[in-house]
Amino acid sequence: MEQSNKFSRASWQIMEQLLEVDDLFEALSGSLEIIVKTLNSEAGAIWYLDPKTGESLMKVGLPVSLGDKDYDSAVFELAGE
Repeated sequence: MEQSNKFSRASWQIMEQLLEVDDLFEALSGSLEIIVKTLNSEAGAIWYLDPKTGESLMKVGLPVSLGDKDYDSAVFELAGE
């Protein structure tokens, strides 16, 4: 039950965050940060693929410092690589 509540709260946080962003990159990076924190993960990544070619258009990543679990707001985009 506790895990279910945690994921419900994360879902609501993501929906609230999506109301405040203006572009896809902001939406993905903000959502990823919430997911990474909810799962107590060290990092996460989302790959956005071109539906026609299957090639990667963008990668959104969320690194964290391993020592203090401080989640950086750093995200990176690898479009065109």
